[in-house]
Amino acid sequence: MGAGYRLTKLTRTGDDIASIDALIAAGPQLVVEAAGHQAVTELAPRVLAAGIPVVVCSIGSLADAALLQRLEDLAAQHGARLILPAGAVGGLDYLAAVARLPGTQVSYISRKPPTAWADELAARGLTAADVTAELVLFEGPADEAAVRFPKNLNVAATLALSGIGMRRTQVRVLVDPAAAGNIHEIAIDGPAGSARFSFNNAPSPDNPKTSWVTGLSVIQAVRSYFNDRA
Repeated sequence: MGAGYRLTKLTRTGDDIASIDALIAAGPQLVVEAAGHQAVTELAPRVLAAGIPVVVCSIGSLADAALLQRLEDLAAQHGARLILPAGAVGGLDYLAAVARLPGTQVSYISRKPPTAWADELAARGLTAADVTAELVLFEGPADEAAVRFPKNLNVAATLALSGIGMRRTQVRVLVDPAAAGNIHEIAIDGPAGSARFSFNNAPSPDNPKTSWVTGLSVIQAVRSYFNDRA
């Protein structure tokens, strides 16, 4: 197994799964990836090639256009599905509807409290208590944001894939001591009109980098998959 993730228990049997070969041999109906970019790169192609659908939670990994194309091709070739949950935000149906219109612009602001950025602040020689005013961590395109902050910026990749693409989707990452939760602000402007979406999500109880609703979104993606098959 690669470093940084591990395969864990198979819910149906409770057996320990120690390798990707054992996972595929167990014949799951659906695999949910929740282990990070490396797991998507190394394991998702094997699972899709076995004809098993995959829910990818680490959507920021798909900022790698070659990886995304490979996964889409494998899914098509082997009759599997590549499923991307909405995660921490909504409005993706609106975004997808207007994305092909020339002139459509999309910008995204990620605004989280300092506790969500402890590692990144430490790299700058700061603690959460040191941040007393809004601090800009990043400004640029979605693909760079997703790669630079793999544990925090899956939303940027989700918006880009649903909308106008990685390079054209503009991202601003803020550390905000006044933020009461993980705040996502999305602005869409174009020939079809303008839309503003704002989500103030409670952080996950176990991980302040991600929103509680993100896990709920994954559960809903799994439910939808099996409901569609019923």
